[in-house]
Amino acid sequence: MKLVVWNIAKGSARNLPRLRELAPDLAVVPECHEDLDLSGDVAMTWCGQDPKADLAVLGFGGVSVEQALHTHRELLSPGPGGPSDHAPLIVDCNPPPRPT
Repeated sequence: MKLVVWNIAKGSARNLPRLRELAPDLAVVPECHEDLDLSGDVAMTWCGQDPKADLAVLGFGGVSVEQALHTHRELLSPGPGGPSDHAPLIVDCNPPPRPT
């Protein structure tokens, strides 16, 4: 599995082709637009407060991504049936509150 972490500095649309050239299976993309226009076999989950510059996780080539609102301990503990067939990638996207 190839993992890429790339801060695209709010340049989501212009950097997506270059990100695809790296051929990742999974990409963690800080400062990503929430409404990133994806085509092809790409799954995305996004979290944050700024729709133009928060965190996305992209799965390519059939790799699925989803948000899990659990504690790290729950994510890392095997379920009652034993270890799962996948290992979680934990990305903390709980930014501090914005000043009002």
